[in-house]
Amino acid sequence: MHSKSKGAPQPQNESTKRTFSDLIWHPSVTTAHTDYNTWKEDFRRFCSADINDEKLAELYGKMSVNCFALTNQYTIEIGLALCIQLSAIDHSCKPKARIAFLGDEAIMVPTGDFSAELTIDRAQHSYINEMMPKEMRRKNLKERYNFECNCDGCRDETRERNMTGYECENCANCVEIGGVCKVCNFKMSPDQTDLCNLNKEMADATVNALLKSGDSGKQETRLQICQKALEVMEGVLYKYNILRFIVLRHAFAAAISLKELTPASKYGSELLNIQQFYQSPNDLSLISLKYSLANLSLRRNSKSTALQYLNEIKPRLIKIYGLNTLVVTDDPNDPTKKFNAFKDLLIQCWTSGKGYVLLGERKGAIFRLSRDLDIQAWKAYQNQLYDLSLAEDWFATVGDDGEDGGRSILKIWDLNRWEKNSPFCKLYHRISVNRKMPVTNQAIAVSINQAHNLMVVGFTDTSVFYTYGDIVNERSLKWKSLREGANALGDGSLVGLKIATINNYFLVFVIAENSLSSHILDGGNVLRKIVHDAKGCDRNCWYFKPEINQLIVTNQEMVYFYDAERFIESDSLENARCQALGRGSDKLQLVCDKNHVALLTKQPALIPSSSSSMMSILTIYDVECKYIAFSCSMPFRDTTKQPALIPSSSSSMMSILTIYDVECKYIAFSCSMPFRDTMPPQTFTLDDEIYVLNSDGSLSKFVEKPLHAKLEILLKKNLFELAIALAKRHKSPDLYSIYGKYGDSLYKKGDFENSIRQYMETIGFIEPSYVIKKFLDGTRIAQLCLYLEHLHKKSLAIGQHTTLLLSAYIKMNATDKLQKFIDDSDTFPGFDVDNAIKLLRASDYPKVASRLSLKYKRTQVFLSILMEDVKDYASATKFLRNLPNDQVCQFIESYGSTLLEFQEKEMIGIIEKLIADGNVDIKQILKLLVSRPELLEHIYNSAEEGLRQDVRLRTAVLEHKLRKLASSGEKIFSPLCITEILDLVDEDNFSEAFQLAQVYKFSPLIIMVLKKQNKIDELLRFLLQEGEIREILKMDNEESLKNMWIELISYITKKENLDPDDLVALLEKLKNSNFAHPLVILEILSRNDLLKVADIKDYIMRWLDQQNKSISESEKNIQENEKKLVEMEKQIENLENNVQIFQMSKCSACDTTLQVPAVHFLCKHAYHLNCFESYSDNAKQCPACVPTAERIRMPSGKDTKGQSSYQQFQKELENSTDPMSLISEYISRGAFEPISK
Repeated sequence: MHSKSKGAPQPQNESTKRTFSDLIWHPSVTTAHTDYNTWKEDFRRFCSADINDEKLAELYGKMSVNCFALTNQYTIEIGLALCIQLSAIDHSCKPKARIAFLGDEAIMVPTGDFSAELTIDRAQHSYINEMMPKEMRRKNLKERYNFECNCDGCRDETRERNMTGYECENCANCVEIGGVCKVCNFKMSPDQTDLCNLNKEMADATVNALLKSGDSGKQETRLQICQKALEVMEGVLYKYNILRFIVLRHAFAAAISLKELTPASKYGSELLNIQQFYQSPNDLSLISLKYSLANLSLRRNSKSTALQYLNEIKPRLIKIYGLNTLVVTDDPNDPTKKFNAFKDLLIQCWTSGKGYVLLGERKGAIFRLSRDLDIQAWKAYQNQLYDLSLAEDWFATVGDDGEDGGRSILKIWDLNRWEKNSPFCKLYHRISVNRKMPVTNQAIAVSINQAHNLMVVGFTDTSVFYTYGDIVNERSLKWKSLREGANALGDGSLVGLKIATINNYFLVFVIAENSLSSHILDGGNVLRKIVHDAKGCDRNCWYFKPEINQLIVTNQEMVYFYDAERFIESDSLENARCQALGRGSDKLQLVCDKNHVALLTKQPALIPSSSSSMMSILTIYDVECKYIAFSCSMPFRDTTKQPALIPSSSSSMMSILTIYDVECKYIAFSCSMPFRDTMPPQTFTLDDEIYVLNSDGSLSKFVEKPLHAKLEILLKKNLFELAIALAKRHKSPDLYSIYGKYGDSLYKKGDFENSIRQYMETIGFIEPSYVIKKFLDGTRIAQLCLYLEHLHKKSLAIGQHTTLLLSAYIKMNATDKLQKFIDDSDTFPGFDVDNAIKLLRASDYPKVASRLSLKYKRTQVFLSILMEDVKDYASATKFLRNLPNDQVCQFIESYGSTLLEFQEKEMIGIIEKLIADGNVDIKQILKLLVSRPELLEHIYNSAEEGLRQDVRLRTAVLEHKLRKLASSGEKIFSPLCITEILDLVDEDNFSEAFQLAQVYKFSPLIIMVLKKQNKIDELLRFLLQEGEIREILKMDNEESLKNMWIELISYITKKENLDPDDLVALLEKLKNSNFAHPLVILEILSRNDLLKVADIKDYIMRWLDQQNKSISESEKNIQENEKKLVEMEKQIENLENNVQIFQMSKCSACDTTLQVPAVHFLCKHAYHLNCFESYSDNAKQCPACVPTAERIRMPSGKDTKGQSSYQQFQKELENSTDPMSLISEYISRGAFEPISK
């Protein structure tokens, strides 16, 4: 038996791989089972197979442990079933699932929410009836299944307390024996405790006796025991006590068995209350009880109660079982009976409206049947009704009232207006289209369009007439001939008429037994006639679908589909689409709904009777999906014979109803119908649903399975193409998963080509990696390419997919596809161009890679392919000339040296062009030409002045020239050479030039740089190092000479062959600069043994004369200063000892007459007080004398407060030629005295 889950699909796990040999059983438990020996004896009696007792025990043990109770769709137990997969589900006394059965499938159904996810690993169902006390459940599980239960239900203390509780004396809620009520806090009395204990013993004994006896024993006795026990339990046991439930269950079963319906109903209601307390409303166990109560209510004639129960369980049952079949309709007034309002009526014609169908009985009655099976009937004609046609809420009929010689009567009825029990007859018209037409030529067909402005009537001689205008409001109708009967003698009798309205045109189909034609009208004018390929049909073997203006006609060989719009658009189109449905069978009737075509066919009966060897087959096709949706046999009646007054019960004629889905190409349904020999079945549609009026007068409706049920069946049978067609039509979200399953199925069969085509349909819904992994093998690379191409076509590919597709093309060596790939690559989202180029280059496809790089303007990559892979240097230089300068520079940096080697002339031209344009990076040029100095010098000489000033270029050329001179070995340089080199040096490259000059020992450049940088100390040291005394003498920087005089003198003392003139010139320079005392210099010179006194005699004599003059001047200055001191002492004495008279008359600041208050100083200056305060910063000093005093103190004239006196003094001391005289001057001026504040 197969298994499935109502909910999410179960994952593949170990339980799905189980076999019968994997099932567990318990030998000790099995052999001790009371029923085992009985079963073994029965088996031996009825089975002749030689099986030993050990195997029998194993078989019985595995079946007893792993079987489920087999139930029907109303959860009534009808046997046992084994499902090996579902036998792996664990037990729970509080189950999450129940096991139900649909055909040969076991279904795992949730006890709670139907949308809950169920898998074998997570689902739990009850191995036993869980509606028992915990100890009793555990005992049963141990005895039968050999395990101790400790499930969620056993651990649920609240649930267990309710199951074993007693009724509170005060509030009737649950309380334990001797305990306190948790609701009202009332403590159980001792008397009540004793009563509860006694009641418990009685209840246990009763339950054990009932369970032990099973269904054996007299039902009267069982019922009496239960009734007595329930009386004793009343008011003692809690209303939801499980012992009370067990007794109620046995009482309910016994009462039903004894047909005591009233007590059974009472016990059933109490059972329902208890089960609803412990179980979910969706639990199948609860549904089973409700179904039993519904049956019980019907037996008690309580139809409303029965309907209430059935309506509660119906949605759940439909979800679980998918009740889809040809359902016999119940009488709405009495659900216990079939609907048979049309019993013994022969339906002549019918037409369907919105929410109702009009059925015309041959003897003139018309029935309006609504969806709710409400019937309105009236007698439209006294003699016979031939045909009727509906246009919205108006319909036309033709028939015979038996008056005026049997002349045909046309009536138009208004369904919106009723008089008494029939609709209002708007028009009563005796059809008289031609005076020569005989009365016997009856009108047998009629059709009116939806706008009520065209109506056609057909006659027995196949002539057709039409009238155009406001038909429902016209009092008289004017007829025009559309088809002459005399011209259509070979067409057979007229079968039907139908009008299709397309834009402003009318198309009238005329269906006869041997022909089919259509007439196109523009208003009231006939434009043309079309004769179609269908060779006519029998009555009721055609159907018109107004929503799409399509006529469907069937004969013995084919079913034809005529689209009216095609005939309006084309003048020559005559043929129709056709399907070979029911080919070779005699067709009795054809009807359609939205998706299906139903055919009633006549076939030989499988079991022929003495009266007939034929049967009718009703087949319903799905035209779109092209499959048979339904088929069943039905009672056959030969309508050419007079109906029998007394039907025969022995007729073997059968009708088969088959429903085809033509588009999806499958049979949707097929079944045999109730048999009655004298009345053929009649099919019709009501609100796009197919109904069958059976021969016995009952009414059946085709209830289509829900889509998910259809798909499950088709997938189970591996009819993937059909499932896909259905899912497409209904726009099912499962469509893409079906494609995936179909692909998986084909893949397992090794049909990789078709498998990948199914996977291609899943793009956008199934992760591409799932499919790609399956086809990575080299032998399936072509299929992988197809998938990846489709992925790109839908613009759902990512960069990795594009790279993978490219790799696949490379492995297939598909050059053409690679070229197309490059052409279409700009449409690929996330296309990694660089990675693709790398892959092509690595796979030895340089030409393709170069084309791809050129398309995406990867010029550097393109040139690198030419240089590295193709080695086409000429093409590279040619392409390089057309690139912008910045890109040329980038390329030269990488491949310039190689091109210089193979394309030197062209490369020099490119470099010169870059330099001329001025957009060149000199650094790159220098890097390129570093190994070719001649080219570098050439480019420098030919460059413009602006470029020649580039420091990097000048420095590079300078290095080249210096290296060249150094390699020549020349020691004496020509003035031109020195000039050329020195012209390459400027302030911006002094540092580099100096380093190069040192490296290549080019002294003129070193001297020039040091001079221009004013680095005299370094220059002097360099000149000393080189022995250039005359150059030193030419220098006029005394500061540097002062710092280096010791080094100069030391050098002279060590040098041999010293020119005396140079020595004297140097000493004179030192003496004039006062760098050092001559005696110190002479002391140093005395260390040179080669130096003669005569060489420096003149220098010594001149120095002595200069010293004598300096001494004489100093003595003279001393005498003058002594005189000044004497005068100053006299002034001081006068100020200290004598009275000072202040007679100043003018202010020294503003030069105006002096007025009091005034300030007088000993220095003979006077000020207005306000002038003094304005000009003076110090109240004790004369403003006029302050600058002089400051100059005496600070000869530099700067404010000692603003600068450091020490630093100023230090600086003057360093620069002074006579430091001692400077110090004496500072002391005499009071520079070192403290400044008064």
